[in-house]
Amino acid sequence: MEKNIITRTKINIAVLFGILFLLNIYDGYSTTVLLKVGAEELNPIMAAAMERIGVMPAIIIIKTSLFVFLAGLVLFIKTNREHFIMTAGLLFLIGWYGAIMLFINYRLMAGIN
Repeated sequence: MEKNIITRTKINIAVLFGILFLLNIYDGYSTTVLLKVGAEELNPIMAAAMERIGVMPAIIIIKTSLFVFLAGLVLFIKTNREHFIMTAGLLFLIGWYGAIMLFINYRLMAGIN
């Protein structure tokens, strides 16, 4: 019985990863579009990386690092409690990126820099 729970858990987490991945791709794309029209990056970590190594390398390296870190955490999920923590964390990140995407879309559509 426990084996089925873990299998379902990993499938559910994979779906959440997919959603988060798509949001990150759109975030990277929309960030580059806004930066080209004169907006500035509001995330201080990303802004520092962009200034140091460039926009696209910073986006690719930082977002890839996030996914490698999260994927590494998935390897350690063994219990329902760990599944709950990982699911809650991924849902939080999806909500956070969802809110960011709404803000970015507003800025893109309104033409606000």
